[in-house]
Amino acid sequence: MTEIMNDARINRLNERFGVAGRLHFCQGRGDLIKAELTYQTALIELYLQGAHITRFNTKKNSPTGENKDMLWMSEAATYQAETGLRGGIPLCWPWFGPHLSDTGKPKHGYARTSNFLVKETRADNNATSIILTLDAATAPYSEWRNKASLEVEIKLTDSLWMEMRTKNISDHPLTIGNALHNYFSTPCHSSAALPSVTGLTYLDNTQNYQRCTQDDALNIFGEIDRIYLNPPKNLRLINSSDPLATAMTSWGNANVVVWNPGQVIAEGMPDFNDQGYRTMLCIEPANALEHSIELKPGELHCLGQCIYPVSDILA
Repeated sequence: MTEIMNDARINRLNERFGVAGRLHFCQGRGDLIKAELTYQTALIELYLQGAHITRFNTKKNSPTGENKDMLWMSEAATYQAETGLRGGIPLCWPWFGPHLSDTGKPKHGYARTSNFLVKETRADNNATSIILTLDAATAPYSEWRNKASLEVEIKLTDSLWMEMRTKNISDHPLTIGNALHNYFSTPCHSSAALPSVTGLTYLDNTQNYQRCTQDDALNIFGEIDRIYLNPPKNLRLINSSDPLATAMTSWGNANVVVWNPGQVIAEGMPDFNDQGYRTMLCIEPANALEHSIELKPGELHCLGQCIYPVSDILA
């Protein structure tokens, strides 16, 4: 029955929003519907549940002319309704991390397990794009119902541009936490470095959010869970075994979160393949903890990023 319903919905989506040769909807894994966007040689795979990007492939700046998969997905990710996907770019909204007053609510909010609606698609000489919305009337928690709207716009060129826009549609102030939870692929985490955070203050979640200073480039050895304060807008993740670095430009964020579970935690996570921690690193533009956003009635907040590979960082 689910397959029949999905087929009918996929047909309707393609009739209304599909763009021949550039954007189409199809059956994903686990009875979930996905969209596939292409622009020249670049592509995106996007699940409507969670507005979740699971693949971004491009050959921008490639010295060999070969395409590069920028994102990491867990081999053990669970593809099913109302379950978050491990990897890619989950959306954290309308809170980041554990809920501050109710531990029974899901970590990182409910956007990542909610079904988004397609508002608009477009394909021209400049980009292939899609806009998705989350219906505020169907929020799973009454205190959020008809309180905040969420719109996500994604544009594919040879780079990935995306922005999540939150509007307070209630008549009282709201506190919003959010993040673009990027799981970046890296050939080997132990040879990866993030020089852009040198000199920044961070909160170390492995030490009960102790306040620390990053004295030099960040190297990844074992578990890491840090919230960097006042980060630069441009970050680069380099790896000595990869001629292409990962570049990220972000806006609307007070923090950048950096996370790798390390071996012990990864082995205890059922949706995280045991050795996956070796080939990934999360770098997330965010507004977390005390840096959550206060929105007045009618006020709009935009959190966005642009991701692409660069070849000159190691030159």
